[in-house]
This record gives sequence, C-alpha cells and structure tokens, in this order.
Amino acid sequence: MAQLRVDYSGSFNLSSTWYVVEDSYENMEINSGPTTASKTITLEYALPADAKITSAKLYSTWSSPNTGFKTRTVNGVTPTSRENGYVDVEIDAAASSISATFKFKANGSTSQGTGSHSGATTVSNIYLLIEYTSSSTGGDSGGTTPLSGISCIYKCVNGELVAYNLYKCVDGKLVPYNLYKCVDGELIQY
Repeated sequence: MAQLRVDYSGSFNLSSTWYVVEDSYENMEINSGPTTASKTITLEYALPADAKITSAKLYSTWSSPNTGFKTRTVNGVTPTSRENGYVDVEIDAAASSISATFKFKANGSTSQGTGSHSGATTVSNIYLLIEYTSSSTGGDSGGTTPLSGISCIYKCVNGELVAYNLYKCVDGKLVPYNLYKCVDGELIQY
C-alpha cells in the first residue's frame, strides 16, 4: 500500500453576508441572507498506471466565524471536524485531477443591530490523501501477493512523484526518516 499526498498551495476566505432590520415592534430580524459563499479548487495528481485506489480523502481546516457555521461543506458533504477534518472523495486512477467545491454560510445574528453584517472563515491546510496499491509499491496487482509493511508517502512536484520528506525529532533536532521503495521485491532507499 502506498500513499500520495497532494497539497493545495495557500488558503482562501469565504464570506457570508446578511441584512438586519428593525420591525414595527422594535425587534431585530434578519431581512435577507445569510448568503452562501463558495470556491472551487482543482488538485492535480499522478498515479502509477496499474494503481488500485483503496481510499481518497480531502482534508481541510476552517477558522471559526464570529456567528458560527450554518453550512460548511466540501462537495456537498460536511467534513468530519473543523480542524483537519476530511471528506471521502471519488477519484479516477486514470485521471490527473479532482475538483472540489467548498461552501460556507454563516448563522447570521441580530446582536450587532441594524444594517449589513458578515461572517467569514478561512479555509487552509487543504490536501488530498490517496491510498492505493500497485505492483510498483508492492501492492496486489493481477493476483500477486503484496509485500506487507511497505509504504511511502509521495507528493506530486511538476508532474513527477517524489518521496515526501518526513522528519522526526531527536535530541531537539529534526532528523529525516529513511524512506524506501520496493523494486523487484527489494527495498531500495530513496
């Protein structure tokens, strides 16, 4: 089993607005809104030709808007949590990209008085994590027996699969992990 992680560079803001009026009984009410804001992004990936996808998850972190969330979705599904939550996504191993639409709608509030108001969230730490098997990663391809315990995290750089740099802390210093790949049944260090 192997993993491919594709990071979205940067973050973006989504803003929801509403308008508050005072009725004839001097009660505040939301007259229009809150609006729904959306943004669609595309993440590009490259998998081996014989890849068999076992799972694909799209992760993201959403900041807390001042009035809370009424809607917070990715492709119509609410992520598992606000911080580093995910949604399962369908991808095609033969394709090279996936699009995702992020939507936000604030709860809205009358506590700030009459007039136009807004709530915003910043969506960050967005990445796609694909788990797959293929003959090049020791996974099952065409009836072969997978080599257990062999995995590596890859990222796509300029259309090329590159081993992801993983570090551990040893005596207060960052030290890289040794990453290996399987070639013809042998482990070879990257």
